[in-house]
Formats: sequence, C-alpha cells, structure tokens
Amino acid sequence: MTVLIRSLTGLVLSASMLAAGFAAAPAWPEPAGPAGIAVLVSHDAPPYRAALQGFEQEMRARRGDVDEIRAAVLDGDAQKAEASAAGIRKDDVKMILALGSLAMEAALRRTSGIPVVAGLVVDADEIAKRDSATGVILGFPLKTQFQELKRFCGECKTVGVIYNSQQNGKIIEEAQREAVGLGLRLDAQEVLCPQDIPAALQRLSRTADILWAIPDRLVLTPQTAQHLLLFSYRNRIPFVGLSASWVKAGALYALDWDYEDLGRQCAELAHAILRGVPPGDIPPSWPRRIGYAVNLKTARHMKIPVPAELAAGDVQTFE
Repeated sequence: MTVLIRSLTGLVLSASMLAAGFAAAPAWPEPAGPAGIAVLVSHDAPPYRAALQGFEQEMRARRGDVDEIRAAVLDGDAQKAEASAAGIRKDDVKMILALGSLAMEAALRRTSGIPVVAGLVVDADEIAKRDSATGVILGFPLKTQFQELKRFCGECKTVGVIYNSQQNGKIIEEAQREAVGLGLRLDAQEVLCPQDIPAALQRLSRTADILWAIPDRLVLTPQTAQHLLLFSYRNRIPFVGLSASWVKAGALYALDWDYEDLGRQCAELAHAILRGVPPGDIPPSWPRRIGYAVNLKTARHMKIPVPAELAAGDVQTFE
C-alpha cells in the first residue's frame, strides 16, 4: 500500500516536509485518486504537525487500510473550516481525522455519514454524543492528575482550585471524590466573575498547600495568568499549570502530551473503524503516555525537589 499525504495544492508532503510546515488553500480539492482519509488541521503549529506525522506513520505501518491521506490546514479560520468540511464527500473518503476543536466542530457540523476521529480536542462530551465520532481527548483522568500531584508534592494535603460552576461544577464534584480516595482534601473556591478571583486566592492562602488548575474560560485567561502566578510565587504555594506554556511562565509543573503518539492513537482508532467497528462503539480515550514540563527555578524557590525518576527522564524543563 502507498500512503500519500497531499496538501490542497496537490503536492505530496513527505514526513520530513511535515516538520517544516503545511501548505494551505481555501477549499478541498477535487479527488485525484482512490478513496482515502480527509484530514482537517485547525492550526499550523508543532503539536498538530507531530500528531499528523504520528498518524501517517501508523497508518503506513497498517498496510491495506487506506490509499491516500489528504490534509487541509485551516489556519484557525472558521470560514475556511466550514468550506473545507463542506467539500468533503462521502463517496471520496472513508473517514475524517479532525485535529483540534475548530476542525472537529466543522467536521461534525458539515459532514454526514462519514466517521470522524478527533484528536487534540478537550470536549469529550461533544464526541461521546455523536454516533459517528470518537477520538483521543487532550487531557488526563482526574485520578491520574492527583496521583502525579502527590509525586511532585508528597507533603501536600490540601489542594486549592478556583472554578466557575457553570463550566466545571460536575468536574469539581468528581474531583472531590477522587481527592478523598487519595488522601487529599480539595478546597474548591467558586467564582462568578474574574473580579472574584483575588478574594478566592486570599482564602486559599490560608488553607491550600498547592494550587491546581483546570480548564476554565473565566478563571484562566491571559488577563488573570500573571496574577495567579505572582500569587503562587510570592506565597510559595506551587501552581500546577495546564501546559508547558504555563510552566515556562512560572507554574511548578504541568502534565504534557506526546503529540506524535497521540497521532498514532488516532490511527489505531481509524484502523478499528476501517475494519468495521462503528465509531459510536469506541469510547473517547485519554492519552496513554504522560509527559512533564517542570520549572526548575520555581522548584528551587519553593524548596520542592524534582522527583529523581523524572529528573532522569524525558522532561521539558524551564529556568
């Protein structure tokens, strides 16, 4: 089997060319070969390139699955996403790989009857409620997050978190149960608007041993990030970030992802679908590999030793 990755200009992209970037065009092209897989990529950025490369490598290893893979880069443009998804026809492709939320939403909204595998997305509910979709969620189970928290800060007993109930009420309820099961206490401070955050932090300064971040569009924004990180640094209360960018800015650590392996996971789901398993019968899955990002300067400031097994492993570090 020959697997090709084609840009919208018709050029064939090799794996080495993927590392340099994607080509892009405003619409999906007319089919020029056998039916294959359509790929919608939300952004031209390293995580997306790595995920697509992992997907292509795994599909190539599973000979006979597909003849051609065509990739359309959406550049974060909603109109381009709609147009590209609308141009995908069931007769031309066997399934769609959607990398990123923009790509997933367009694929689910504008295509019908075509299986969708989503990657680099955070909304498991949006996938789970669709019979035609499955995917790999960009996150980790709460139990895993708390287990890793204990590895980094074994003496921490009270975990502080700020949240908005409309976005994360159910998550906090589940987190309370998981925390108790691991011998932790969760001090969850609800806020209704960004102006409530300073008072919530003041309350947590008296109780929390560590601050835990969860995705929350009200609490964690570019406008609130500096305030949260300064509070953590000045009060020597470590902050668990959402990503390596938060760690670079001053958070103690964050769990990270192996994006190439995420792409391989997506390929394994695609393989199952192409072998006849209905997408709705495949629950969304978590990443199987955990990466780490650690701020060594923050660790020294707070006198928190980096676990020896992590210091010797594959860890992204910042000073």
